Amino acid sequence: MQFNSAILLAIASAAYVAAEDVTLSVVSENSEIKGQAVSSTHEGAGLSYLFIGGTESPTYDYDADMKTLSQPFSGSYVQSLSAMEHFMAMSVSSSEDAYTFEGDLLALNGSTENFYACKNTGDPYDFSANSYEVMYYTSDAPSSCVSIELSKAGSSNSVSSD
Repeated sequence: MQFNSAILLAIASAAYVAAEDVTLSVVSENSEIKGQAVSSTHEGAGLSYLFIGGTESPTYDYDADMKTLSQPFSGSYVQSLSAMEHFMAMSVSSSEDAYTFEGDLLALNGSTENFYACKNTGDPYDFSANSYEVMYYTSDAPSSCVSIELSKAGSSNSVSSD
């Protein structure tokens, strides 16, 4: 019986480490957005784009094993972080992206670079006319965009009840 208890404890410990609640904030030289929270704003069916502003970010569920950031969405649905063209969005669609943290910095497919804060991006509801939107460019980022990094602003390990 002790052997079975040790196995269950090891499995529970692994789940504890793998599941983490995090909030995201901006790391930037730009004083207008430095330290600001990152949140998602509804822009379409099951789609919420990431925007910068305010001091409070929603909590995202980070799964280190699956390399995903997600959040509950409308009933039993879940939205996962995804780079959609250049837009960073929470989406109910599946994503091939791998999200990890290097220290406290969010990395997309192994890189903490290529995140930008941009205005006037052409988002569906034109929220970017007044707010900075989080975008992802591996090359040819518009010159009006500000290079940023995304930081794990706060975190707590949690055990999923699923």
